[in-house]
Amino acid sequence: MSSLLKGSQPANTGSKRAPLIILSPGGRIGNGGIGTVTRLIATSLEESESHYEPFVVDTGGAGSVLHAPFRFVSAILTLLRLRMIRRASLVHIQVSERGSFLRKGLLLLLAHSVGMKTILHHHGAELAPFFTNANALTRSWVSFISRLATLNLVLGQRSRDFVVDRIGVDPSKIVVLYNAVRNPTTQREIAAHWHSPPLLVMLAHLIPRKGVSELLQALAQLRKKGINFKTVLAGGGEVLRYQREAASLQLSDLCSFTGWLSAGEAQKLLALANIVVLPSFEEGLPMVILESLSLGKPVITTPVGSIPEVLEDEKTCLFVEPGNVDQLTEAIARIIGDQALRATLSDAGRRLFLERFELNNYMKSLVDLYSRLESKPSKQTRADGGTTCQRS
Repeated sequence: MSSLLKGSQPANTGSKRAPLIILSPGGRIGNGGIGTVTRLIATSLEESESHYEPFVVDTGGAGSVLHAPFRFVSAILTLLRLRMIRRASLVHIQVSERGSFLRKGLLLLLAHSVGMKTILHHHGAELAPFFTNANALTRSWVSFISRLATLNLVLGQRSRDFVVDRIGVDPSKIVVLYNAVRNPTTQREIAAHWHSPPLLVMLAHLIPRKGVSELLQALAQLRKKGINFKTVLAGGGEVLRYQREAASLQLSDLCSFTGWLSAGEAQKLLALANIVVLPSFEEGLPMVILESLSLGKPVITTPVGSIPEVLEDEKTCLFVEPGNVDQLTEAIARIIGDQALRATLSDAGRRLFLERFELNNYMKSLVDLYSRLESKPSKQTRADGGTTCQRS
């Protein structure tokens, strides 16, 4: 059974540190925001040699869908092995919505049944519409699992309010913890060289929720206005669909599609960008926005999810209404044509990142939560008490 941990545990296997199980789709190689958060947490714990030794377990999100049941069974066996042999007592579960809640809920129920503390970390950008439109049985399951968790981590106050008011979780079992990213380590990484023509970047899972078609339509309007630019749309999803849309709008020479990028490749692309655009209809708190702020890149996005809780229009970003192509066109044109605006957004965004979204502070808050959960009896564990997190 030891082979189940291959690729999941850190190199320091002789450590006496407390084992921390992180259940995440795709494990350490998972795509999207959840994968990024998982890697940052695990790597930070290892690099800091903290009290916790992370074991990242793939719950069925990577590779062929045919292999998903086997990965799920492997996750169950790994969890039980770490509980029995290493006496693991804490499980950090990354969850989104839909099928993710079914799989993660079963794993949370298992962990609870063997006496483990559980953190349910809500990342789902579409949790609210999913829950609202789900059938009664699904809503009951989501509510049961969320209430059963020792602690629910959410990405913003809007998410917190929904989990309390609609899902029915006790407010004392919820902590608001905004995402965070690493501080770029070299000046070259954060250099803001203005290209001619300027480079626009969209880094996302290319699906309708992200506003990809709206961006392409805005780019077509910019071209008609005689504004020069280049655009890179990076990410998986419905890539062929949007390549065809770009061709139909006569944008093929101005838009390139990369498919999924590794974390290093994505960071290099963002470092080259002049403007980062994310015109989504639904979001949580996107990692790409925080990474863009860390690099001092002007951001155009929509006031959805937790984004308007942390960004301010005309100061740290430009907001456009979801689906409003004319607003999006105007916002891009403004940044391209206004050097002073670019400098304002770049400087203010970078300062905001250092104040609120730098990874070291995030990890201090998270480790503090781990420690307090472990130190309290299961039936008395609450989210209140001294912590540097922003709490409910």
